[in-house]
Amino acid sequence: MGDVVEHSLQEQRRRAKDALVDVALVLTSTLELSEVLERVVKTVSELMDGDRASIWLLDDSRQELMAAAIYGLDPFVADQWKGRTVRCEDERLSYEVIKSGCPVVIDDAETHPLTDKEAVRMFGDQSILVVPLLWKDQPMGSLFLNYVRHPHEFTAEEVAVTVALANQAAVAIQNARLYTKHQQKEEALQRAFRQIGAALVSSARPDEILRLATEVALDLTDATLCLTHMREDGSLILRAARTLSWDPRQEGEFQVGLGLESEVIALGAPVRVDDLDEGRGDADGHWPRRLGLRSFVGVPLAVDGTIVGVLSAYRNEPRPFSTSEVELLSFLMTQAGAALKSAALAAETKRRAEELELVHEASAAINSSLNPVEVLSMIAETAKHVTEADVASIFVRDRDSGHELVEAVAVPAEMGYGTAIRTHGLTTQIMQQGEIVFIEDTTEDERVNPAVVDKGIRSILGVPLKVEQEVVGVLYLNAHRPGHFRARDVTLLSVLANHIAVALKNAHLYDDMLQEKEKFASIFNSSSDGVLLIDQQYRVVAINPALERMIGWNSDEVTGRPCQDVLRCTNCSQTPCSDSGCPLLQPMTGRVSVPYFESTLVTRKGSQVQVAASFSQIPDPVSGVVGVSIIRDVTELKRIEESKSDFISIVSHELRTPLSLVKGYTGTILQSKRNFTPETQLRFMQSIDQAADRMTRLVNDLLSVTRIETGKLEIKRKPFDLIELASEQVDGIRLSSRIHEIVADLPGEPVTINADRARVEQIIENLLRNAVNYSPDGGRITLFVRRVTREEVTGMLKSAGAPPTVVEGSEHVVIGVSDQGIGMTEEQKRRIFEKFFRAERGLTRSTSGLGLGLFIAKSLVVAHHGCMWVESEPGVGSTFYFTLPL
Repeated sequence: MGDVVEHSLQEQRRRAKDALVDVALVLTSTLELSEVLERVVKTVSELMDGDRASIWLLDDSRQELMAAAIYGLDPFVADQWKGRTVRCEDERLSYEVIKSGCPVVIDDAETHPLTDKEAVRMFGDQSILVVPLLWKDQPMGSLFLNYVRHPHEFTAEEVAVTVALANQAAVAIQNARLYTKHQQKEEALQRAFRQIGAALVSSARPDEILRLATEVALDLTDATLCLTHMREDGSLILRAARTLSWDPRQEGEFQVGLGLESEVIALGAPVRVDDLDEGRGDADGHWPRRLGLRSFVGVPLAVDGTIVGVLSAYRNEPRPFSTSEVELLSFLMTQAGAALKSAALAAETKRRAEELELVHEASAAINSSLNPVEVLSMIAETAKHVTEADVASIFVRDRDSGHELVEAVAVPAEMGYGTAIRTHGLTTQIMQQGEIVFIEDTTEDERVNPAVVDKGIRSILGVPLKVEQEVVGVLYLNAHRPGHFRARDVTLLSVLANHIAVALKNAHLYDDMLQEKEKFASIFNSSSDGVLLIDQQYRVVAINPALERMIGWNSDEVTGRPCQDVLRCTNCSQTPCSDSGCPLLQPMTGRVSVPYFESTLVTRKGSQVQVAASFSQIPDPVSGVVGVSIIRDVTELKRIEESKSDFISIVSHELRTPLSLVKGYTGTILQSKRNFTPETQLRFMQSIDQAADRMTRLVNDLLSVTRIETGKLEIKRKPFDLIELASEQVDGIRLSSRIHEIVADLPGEPVTINADRARVEQIIENLLRNAVNYSPDGGRITLFVRRVTREEVTGMLKSAGAPPTVVEGSEHVVIGVSDQGIGMTEEQKRRIFEKFFRAERGLTRSTSGLGLGLFIAKSLVVAHHGCMWVESEPGVGSTFYFTLPL
């Protein structure tokens, strides 16, 4: 029996040895981690006659475990579990083994305190062996061996074999990680060379090259922090930084001689510090140690043998940078230096090209625009860009005031320059002497305005601008850095100043042209007379707003159309002007001038407008000759002249008729030898009295018009009963007319108003007499009175189509007189309240009056703060309304 057991143990040892050899062969034949781990779990399970084996890898940063390999489960279930992660705190058994670094043997999984009872029941586990995966005492995960079919008592030799296999798995994991890291470093190195090479070819910007080199350095060295400083004006200025957890730019500048980077600059060679805790970080003010940085390496950055900067790399652990890493960084800086040189050469080439382009753009700007501010602004911006100045400005002497004004400025908005300066200091010197001023440091030059120094300006280049030997302005370039400008900048700006002078000369001409154009436009648009412009083909070029209102066409609608089609002029014989020698259609010789002619235009709506016009042909430098016609609407003047003629005729007739009557009766009485009866004499005297009254009314009307027009009309307000006055007027008119039915539609109660009784009586009497005079065939004449509100008055005005009127007061009385007479047309209604207008010329020979009654009546109504309007239809009759406030 003992021999059998011994033989079994020897067989088991042989199989374990073969398994270890088999796994070792796999380790040497492949670096594929998943393949090695699958072979380990399969070997362990088969060697130990287990039912299931698995390997879980530790992610210490996340405190997670991941199922990396599983053997003994259904393939579908295994795929579901493989790659799954669990928190370490949820997998207590595995995590305890990893932390302790010691195997755990579980003979009874159901009762062991560290097992997951739910998983035990789900998979049917009875015994479990868990061993840690260790590489140089560094935990990397755990290996599980599970028994399901029957409990298993693990021997020390089985545990040892499993530990040996687990250690081989740990070696495989470490090798795979090293291989991956090596591959990443190789890829980073290749990527670095590609990127630096691309920078050399593409001539990238210096800041882009430094950023790229810093990123590559971080990738190549596995550093915690990489910085790139550049030497500028005696200081090391941080220009690029790369890290995952800290922004070192908050540290600002590091002065030369006060840090490890300064030591690299001073030596001109790499500097390596394996442990900053040994005191080497003190020179940097403890900032590396304060941030937990432990290892340092610095490599100089040189261009053409001159050290211009330093690349420094830090690690947050005492892990020295290797010699190969230092050599890599040195090679990287050599490439970066070459890229910077290439970028500088490209920038210089670009600068020279831009200088030539500046002159070209200046010429193009002058030719592309006549706006002086626009041209000078483009030149200022281009000059600033090419010379890399911080501020560019062009000061031009104002031709009217003589002061220097900022015509163009290219400056950061935050600097806040004004629009004018005082004439002293540099500007005065340059404009008086006409010489270039070149100041390398404004703090050392007394000519510089202190306000300029306060704005941070350290370099100034001022060039005079001359137009025909007269200095008219100054081109300034300013920079924040002393000694910024070079001799070639002076040469460039001298050439540019000549172009600016041409632009200024053109600008002066352009300004003069604009002023003339604006003056013409102002006259053209504001003229009360119509203005017509035509070209050599007699087509309309433009019409002004006054002519638009006159003919009813917009300028855009008639531009390009023949002028005769737009104006449709006729002469005094109503013959089209185009058929009878129109002054506008004479040959365009540039010598034609017609000082005055009259014509009649036909508007867009077909109405006629009488005009007086003049016409001149004016030479034009662009189109040759332009015809200009000034057209004045004299329709109203003609109507007024006609009204005056009618007035004189009517006044003569109205005065001659009663005078002739008076003369006839008095002559008859005085010369007749007959003795007239008293009744006859009384009749004669009554006729003479009526004639005198008629003349008195005519004279009073004329006097009333004079008072109204001179503003001397007096309104004497007193309360009185309007109904009483209206009744008296109706009774009076009934006595004077036998053929009309006079109706009084009046309220039963008194209506008291505060007004001038005599003037109101004059209004009502005028309306009643007009109703009688313009109803020659008799008919009904009605006088009515109503109380109304302001809203009702507004509605009545709107319904009648009367002009908009402001109605004062809330309560009103409306008085109306309606007749069944001849009525009026729309045109007559529009003019009925004008002076000397009579609605029906056919009645002017039989109806007395000067055409002043309604003009006077409306004026009296307005003087009482009332409104007056009319509604009428030809052949139907008219109704006149007026209101008075209560």
